Amino acid sequence: MGTMRQKAKPILTIAITAILFAGYHMSVLRFFTVGIIGLSFTIAAYKSNSILVSMLMHFCNNLTACLVEWYQNPVTEVLNMDPVKASSPLLPAVILIGALAAVAGGYLLLDKWGKPKEIQAEM
Repeated sequence: MGTMRQKAKPILTIAITAILFAGYHMSVLRFFTVGIIGLSFTIAAYKSNSILVSMLMHFCNNLTACLVEWYQNPVTEVLNMDPVKASSPLLPAVILIGALAAVAGGYLLLDKWGKPKEIQAEM
């Protein structure tokens, strides 16, 4: 993103980086959803002028996915639920909450650290 940032408009830089992020995950079925997550990571990296914020957001997103996968079977066993029925409304809600928490956490970090001088000049 560093070189493109100097040679292209911000919207183009962010869009291309998000598309590359989605493509790198090599899943046609998840391309759109991973692209949206990549878009939020890219905006965070662009606005903070640091990859650290997007790395933390990516870590939180992956941690949520691991926790959902890890705890899915024990929860269904304790509740005596059929795994297909158990994953219907609850599992997507947990995934959505985790993804939103990752994005919100990243933007809170952006607000705490403030905007870099060159971003303030663009606005």
